[in-house]
Amino acid sequence: MSQPSRQPTRAPDEALEILRRLEPVLTKLDDRVRKIEIDVARTDGRLTGIESQLRQVPTIWQVVGAITAINGLAIAMALGVIKLVHSL
Repeated sequence: MSQPSRQPTRAPDEALEILRRLEPVLTKLDDRVRKIEIDVARTDGRLTGIESQLRQVPTIWQVVGAITAINGLAIAMALGVIKLVHSL
């Protein structure tokens, strides 16, 4: 059986040096993540506002119904005027 290859162990001083070098990078990443979180929160607020505005827009069926009602009223008025004129 073959022995699994082991990487040489590093001294604790080397590990601390690696951590010291990683710390500024991790700090920058943390700052970037915080900025992204703030941007996501702002975007979420904007989307909520847009959604509330879109709820106020009538649906296509409401628009068709309103147009049909207006046309029906116009036709009824026109027929009423015609009947009135013929009755005179």
